[in-house]
Amino acid sequence: TGTRSSRRVRAPQLGQEFSFQMPIGVTAVIAHMYVFDGARLTEFAVRWTDATDTLAYMDGLGGYTDFATGISLFRGNTVFHTLKFVADPASGLYVRAILDATEYDLSAASGMDTAFVVEPYMICEIHLDGVGGANSSIYVDDVIITQNEPA
Repeated sequence: TGTRSSRRVRAPQLGQEFSFQMPIGVTAVIAHMYVFDGARLTEFAVRWTDATDTLAYMDGLGGYTDFATGISLFRGNTVFHTLKFVADPASGLYVRAILDATEYDLSAASGMDTAFVVEPYMICEIHLDGVGGANSSIYVDDVIITQNEPA
């Protein structure tokens, strides 16, 4: 037999970062973070959309709100872009997003919060939306999950 103990600690500010290459046929790239603290689920996501050249965060209702426009990503086999966002699960707020060398303040934006009783854990996903009928793919590199991010 074994024993199991757990203690609740305040979730630090968490970050998700990755680099990706943009081929033809990609309509959106989405970084998604789910944080379960034992009593609730807080979801954060940042999306780049090709048709509108926008960056958006997933808001408290599960929709997307644009925070940057004119974001035309270079497409090529040898160029990688880097996307990072930081969120504070304890407050339910985003902190910032960074695409390549440009930083965006998201401190007034809230993630989507739902009551959800489950053991504490975190999931990070990277989604690709492609053109219908195409077999789209992207190269992803340097996936990093960070904690205790500065404010």
